[in-house]
Amino acid sequence: MSKILKNPEVKKILTLFLIVFLIATVFATIMSIYFCNAMKKEVINYKSALVGAISDKYPMEKETIVRLTISDNKKDKIHVLKGTSLLKQYGYYNDMNFENEPIVKHTFKNYMFFTMALIFTIFMLFLIIIIIILKIYYKEIYLGINFTESIIKGNYNYNLDSYSDGDIGILKSNIVKMTSILKEHLDKEKRIKVFLSDTMADISHQLKTPMTSLIMFNELMINPKMDWNIRKEFLENSEIQLKRMEWLIKSLLKLSRLDAGVVKFKKEKINIKNLISEVKSSLWSFIKEKNIEIILNGNEDSYYIGDTQWSIEAFTNIMKNSVEHTPKDGTIIINYEENNLYSEIKIKDNGIGISKKDLHNIFKRFYKSSNINKSDSVGIGLALSKTIIENQNGSIYVKSHEGKGAEFIISFLK
Repeated sequence: MSKILKNPEVKKILTLFLIVFLIATVFATIMSIYFCNAMKKEVINYKSALVGAISDKYPMEKETIVRLTISDNKKDKIHVLKGTSLLKQYGYYNDMNFENEPIVKHTFKNYMFFTMALIFTIFMLFLIIIIIILKIYYKEIYLGINFTESIIKGNYNYNLDSYSDGDIGILKSNIVKMTSILKEHLDKEKRIKVFLSDTMADISHQLKTPMTSLIMFNELMINPKMDWNIRKEFLENSEIQLKRMEWLIKSLLKLSRLDAGVVKFKKEKINIKNLISEVKSSLWSFIKEKNIEIILNGNEDSYYIGDTQWSIEAFTNIMKNSVEHTPKDGTIIINYEENNLYSEIKIKDNGIGISKKDLHNIFKRFYKSSNINKSDSVGIGLALSKTIIENQNGSIYVKSHEGKGAEFIISFLK
């Protein structure tokens, strides 16, 4: 009950009714005083006429007649009984029809007219207030109905004023919030559908090439007269294509798990130098083949909080990308530092760099830079690294000028 009374809308209604009640009370009081004065005048006129008539007949009893007329004779029970008995003989008594009493009859008619007028006025005032209130509320309800119908039809641009007070205002505000959330979910669903469609198309495209090669190799190797050396070469190529497909499928599965939010990242204290050393070891044969120099600069105690195994996955892809695009006898410089706010790792190479038009797309899935000629490049490694880093409260971006190498900057907040 107290909650209802605290509602601003209920307060407004009660205030209006209270104002009407007070106006009616004041008006009724004024009219009651008016009718009392009118009745007083009628009684005085009646008594005056009575005193005048009796005084003419009994002039010697004027003082007695006036005293008896203006005094409170109800206290004299004997006179009251005698008078009542006498008047009753002429049909004038308490239970008689009030229409036989001229003073009461005249006053009653006026009083009844006033009472009916007052009741009608109060009724009309309350009716007008109720109509106004219902009109205001139904206007809000119709706005809500139009808004929901617009949403059902897919029009999310319909404006609903949600700044009114009270429970209706709260309801409208919640409808707007719910609609906004619904729109976000629908937009997200649309983006997911588009993403899944594009992803499936990209996966099909990426698997098509190795699958075509494998089918072709298989058809050729069916020939029993094929030379062993040629057969061996086809088998080696088949192995390469199978490994490529295996890596692609594993990477896509990892991305799917990350997108689905089923991966639970550990909160470990990761030493940056040890992490880079482990990544360097996993790529050592590739680095050695191109005779690339890796230079590490930073505080040996620098660290960040994250998941070791997933971090190795992310940095391996980034380092692999740098090694791939660095020419033979090139250099990769890795600088890392730590402060009270974040830990930062910079991986800079002196390779071919990234063109300006490719710079903003480099972390998109299946995106291939225009200056890459490798047919076996899938374009998923950096996208995977970015997702892993962001899931560990980190961020990654790249700076590059074509022909001057690229620098990847990775930051992890404390």
